[in-house]
Amino acid sequence: MPDPEVKPLGHDPRPRWRAASVLLVALLWGCPEPQPPPAPEAPADASTAAPGLSDARPDDSSAAPSSCLGRCGRRAPAGCWCDQRCSSFRNCCADYHAVCVAADAGTNPTPDDAGALPNDAGAPPDAGSDPWPSLSDEALLDALHAAAKRGHQGLSYDAARDHLFGNRRPSIDVHDGQIECIYTGLTVAPDGSRQPHRRINTEHSWPKSDGAKGRPRESDMHHLFPTEIQANSRRGSHPYGETVCEAAGCPWAQGGSEFGRDSSGRVVFEVRPRYRGDVARAHFYFAARYRKPIPDAEERVLRAWHEQDPVSERERRRNTLIEEAQGNRNPFVDHPGVIDRISDF
Repeated sequence: MPDPEVKPLGHDPRPRWRAASVLLVALLWGCPEPQPPPAPEAPADASTAAPGLSDARPDDSSAAPSSCLGRCGRRAPAGCWCDQRCSSFRNCCADYHAVCVAADAGTNPTPDDAGALPNDAGAPPDAGSDPWPSLSDEALLDALHAAAKRGHQGLSYDAARDHLFGNRRPSIDVHDGQIECIYTGLTVAPDGSRQPHRRINTEHSWPKSDGAKGRPRESDMHHLFPTEIQANSRRGSHPYGETVCEAAGCPWAQGGSEFGRDSSGRVVFEVRPRYRGDVARAHFYFAARYRKPIPDAEERVLRAWHEQDPVSERERRRNTLIEEAQGNRNPFVDHPGVIDRISDF
């Protein structure tokens, strides 16, 4: 007698026979065969609802999912981005610069500037124009004060630092995924904090002890810059100036910046050539915006730095991004020629 077939525990053959019976009846009576359920509809592209991004340009259905063609200012279906901030976050589509940046600017972007200027922010004022051709000295300073104040919305200090360090859009001082100290050139990646990697903090180029306390002065990003903590501490509240020491002979020197005494014996901080013009125009802005005088000796140095380091494209784009965040511009970046018509700040 053969051994009975051993079935797995819990096995019940009846459901299989029932299914076969149902199929046989369906064939005999001519019932249509059961059809598979319809495939679920593809979800709508979530990128069109991304907060804070322009949706002014419609998608081009013929474009590849990873292309920015027809999608500038938004996310592509493949998940890469075509907006002005993708360079900072390193998630741009491969053709973003060619399609969205170069097309708008009429030229190929440089790595320093790529993606920094919003496509829909409008062109900055013409640097060659002069809104105040007949004004000089106090009358010109009054006009510049009004221009710098117009539209200014004072942010909290935390919000300002979030913009500087890429924690909030627009991201002001993150370039190619790095934050650079204006004094030493040290670079670090953003880490979501307001003191990235505990090596970079925020410099008030116009010291708080000299009148930059309280809102909106303390949080005005036109005079805030990322700096290495040690360099910021060395500068302290000392005026800007040119030292008579040379690098290793100075009490402190790093990356081209120096801390020491000038020819008159004053303790001063000398900014490296790459950013000394930026610092000078930030000082002129603060003096006009808040009606604060600049000491004569410091003003002479700042005027020289302004000439030595003219306004760069990065500085213009920074001006536009700050306007996007806090509502006002630095008129000395837009119209640097007016500085020569002011005899005394």
